[in-house]
Amino acid sequence: TCSRNQSLKRPTKFREEPVSYPSDSSEDGSTQDREFRFVNIKGKVHKHEITLPSAADYQQTSAGDWFWEAIHSQKPCWSRNPDYCQFAQKWRMAGYSRPFRRQAKPGGVITAWLSVNRMRKAMYHSIQSELRLLNSDASYGAIVNSEGQFLCHPEIDFVINGRRVNHFGEALETGQQIADLPKMPKWPNFRYLEEFRLTRSNQNHFLVFSPIASTGCWIMIALDEHRLYNRPEVIHRNRAQQIQILIAALIFLVSFVAVVARVDRGTQFSFWVVSWTIAGASLLGMILLWMLNITSQDDRGTNEYRLTNHAIVAKQLIRLHTEDHLEISSIPTGVHLQSIQFLEAYNVKLTGYIWQSYSDDLPEWMVPTDDGEPGFVLPEAEELEIQKALNHRYEDREVFVWYFETVLRQSFQFDRYPFDQLNVWLRLWPRHFDRAVVLTPDLDSYYTLDPTQLPGIEHNDFVLEGWHLNENYFSYRTNRYSSDFGMHSLRQVDQVGYPELYFNVTMRRNPLTPFIANVIPQLVVALLLFSVALTIRTDETKSQLMGFNTNTVLGFNAALFFVVIIGHVSLRENLGAEGITYLEWLYFISYLAILGVTVNALMAGALRDHFLVRYGDNLLIRQTYWPLYMGSLFLISLWTFS
Repeated sequence: TCSRNQSLKRPTKFREEPVSYPSDSSEDGSTQDREFRFVNIKGKVHKHEITLPSAADYQQTSAGDWFWEAIHSQKPCWSRNPDYCQFAQKWRMAGYSRPFRRQAKPGGVITAWLSVNRMRKAMYHSIQSELRLLNSDASYGAIVNSEGQFLCHPEIDFVINGRRVNHFGEALETGQQIADLPKMPKWPNFRYLEEFRLTRSNQNHFLVFSPIASTGCWIMIALDEHRLYNRPEVIHRNRAQQIQILIAALIFLVSFVAVVARVDRGTQFSFWVVSWTIAGASLLGMILLWMLNITSQDDRGTNEYRLTNHAIVAKQLIRLHTEDHLEISSIPTGVHLQSIQFLEAYNVKLTGYIWQSYSDDLPEWMVPTDDGEPGFVLPEAEELEIQKALNHRYEDREVFVWYFETVLRQSFQFDRYPFDQLNVWLRLWPRHFDRAVVLTPDLDSYYTLDPTQLPGIEHNDFVLEGWHLNENYFSYRTNRYSSDFGMHSLRQVDQVGYPELYFNVTMRRNPLTPFIANVIPQLVVALLLFSVALTIRTDETKSQLMGFNTNTVLGFNAALFFVVIIGHVSLRENLGAEGITYLEWLYFISYLAILGVTVNALMAGALRDHFLVRYGDNLLIRQTYWPLYMGSLFLISLWTFS
């Protein structure tokens, strides 16, 4: 935008003299100003002529700081109030002004208005290409001027109220102090502040600063340290490295014992030592894999956008407002759960309270009536009962509270049972989901935003048998639909990837009960099978001494088979999950062990001269039983948890 003034004198006299504008006369004879703007929308440049009333006086510093700051200083500068755009007040804009002179006198100001979203995208593209560590749901960007004041920030209050960067660290007052921060080892152009903890969320943040050339300003990226290092791809990579170290250590242990036992001599003692070492190493490796899975988060994350603070929420709304050009109405929504109960494998019952806060500037059709429907929809509910609890007036908004009981059908993954982790969620739509209405988490209603402190969960008398709650949080997910539900106005909303609000509760199963009910009986079966294998001999004298009889072994193994299959069927019926779970592999290995011992007994009775049973008086089955049994369990554990 170019504003010019032919009567401008020296900068020190600008505020004392009237300003005249080049103008045209409208049809009614009133004086108007003509301005032109060139707007780049998705690669196409559009020229817009903007007619301003003469009341738009640039001498008013509240409306024309982009003009007067540049005229007075005669230097390029950013506007003090980047949220205000005189030509498009509905957009969050930041103005960069550069004065020009005509015949050695001030001639006017050229100002470029940049949207916050465009600045954010430029920041992310430039910094992410170098750092390669940004996570969209764990980071947000801001711009700080040379005086340490925010020029743009997802939370517009930071800009309007003149917040400074020392909000993130007492040592940060000005741009020069930012420049004095330590440089990142691999990226010398970046400065960083390693530790910054948000009080309410109790999360450490990692701040990265990058200078903007020729402006004295800094780009600031705030990274949630917990989310940064707990992304699914990072967890998976770290787990793969730990598993590789574990495998190498076990191989070294077995090799070392084999060398010490002098297995090259071929004695039965050395073979027994190596056999028990392989079995013990497999058992140790399996237990370490269990511990690794218990102590780490699930590496199979969902495509969600965590909402852990106000800046992350504001960043998502800015995307809809500036990038998708939607007039957004937001409704703060809160959830408090009182109970969670698993009815079946994929059915869960939730009870609790949901409240919504409606400000006075929202249209009347959006605000629920006293006897009307609630302002939200639970689209996944199979059964739903909602009762209005209360509504009250608080300052400039009306707050409605509803009590709800619902049964939701959700998809869970049980392939790691009994070491599985589940995410139970409550999915919320706005009642008028055919319009540009977004539900936002009412973060101000929670005393803490630390997910591990379980905000929004009943702390007293909350019973969830067999489960341990890890954390709960709000998130946005983008879902696509193959229909518009008969409302054609919904197509525009769906095309931009409209965010849907989720209230998530992550939990980990207590493996003690499944172990007692399933693992211990199968270990007893394995010991009994090994005792049967000890009695199978090819030497007649030892066979009579051990009481070996093929028919007896067949009858005993048949009894063990029925014990195993009854336990397996009971597991499937109680769990009710699709697919094969981790614990079920223990039953499959028991089936193979029973079959192997049975075949060995038949060979010892009918094929006594076969080398597999003749060697060492059927020594092969006794020395390979536990290595094969434990080794198979270890390999299955490795495949399941890697």
